[in-house]
Amino acid sequence: MKFRTLSYYLSEAFKSLFRNRLMTLASILTVASCIFILTFSYSVAANIDHFLANLEESLNLVAFIENDVDDAQVLQLLSEIEGIDNIAQVEFVSHEEAFSRAMEMFSEVRDLELGIPITTFPRSFEITMADVSGYSEVVTALYRIIDEGRGLDEVRYSLPIITTISAINTGIRIVSMLMIIVLVVLANVIIVNTIRLTVNARRTEITIMKYIGATDWFIKWPFIIEGMLIGLIGALIPVLIVWTGYNGAIEALAGFIGVLDVEFRPATDIFMVVLPLAVAIGVGIGVYGSVVSMRKHLNV
Repeated sequence: MKFRTLSYYLSEAFKSLFRNRLMTLASILTVASCIFILTFSYSVAANIDHFLANLEESLNLVAFIENDVDDAQVLQLLSEIEGIDNIAQVEFVSHEEAFSRAMEMFSEVRDLELGIPITTFPRSFEITMADVSGYSEVVTALYRIIDEGRGLDEVRYSLPIITTISAINTGIRIVSMLMIIVLVVLANVIIVNTIRLTVNARRTEITIMKYIGATDWFIKWPFIIEGMLIGLIGALIPVLIVWTGYNGAIEALAGFIGVLDVEFRPATDIFMVVLPLAVAIGVGIGVYGSVVSMRKHLNV
């Protein structure tokens, strides 16, 4: 494509954008709303996924042992638990180790050490999962041992936390996807109407161009570029806004829930994915709207 021809296409596209500036603004804002929801929901979902991955890595089951179980029974229980499917590691925690950990966590009660029986701090098995997806099966197997009265007293686990967070994450994705679909449809309707106004305003000019030998694509390209520009601008604005505010938002959020020691995804990781995706979707919406408009309203 010659530079002169490209300059003509761009000039006509920008003229059209300015000529129908109210409709252009409406088109850009609609595309921007769509991309904003996409960017925001992806940022939230990526951080929740990251949090869940870290949580799953540190997630342990704790099975407490009854006080009257002797050492031989403890070894037998250890062997049985290690034989359960999806168990990666089982660590035995003695009375002494449990007591030492409690003293480290609650240093203010160290003055009471002499008055606390060592058996107050129960022995336990700390169980690490090979795959967190098999969590419920392992819990069921451990409760079976409890029900059979073979030495386990209680099982503590955090599966409801993961289940709740996963459900929230799924809900955010579904709602965001529905909103994006609605806004994509709306954006296309507005872009089609914007391009149609330009086509109607230039109908006489287009007819003359056809009479003097202009090709179909020579006439269509300015409208396609117009749609691409609408989509590109509508994509870049929300991405830049969210990118600019992302670090400040996670710093504020980290300060608010700092006690949980939550690690957030860095902005570069998020927006290396979001930026090209947003541009592709925005430009795609613009091009599709232009093509549909020309097919319906441009008789060339």
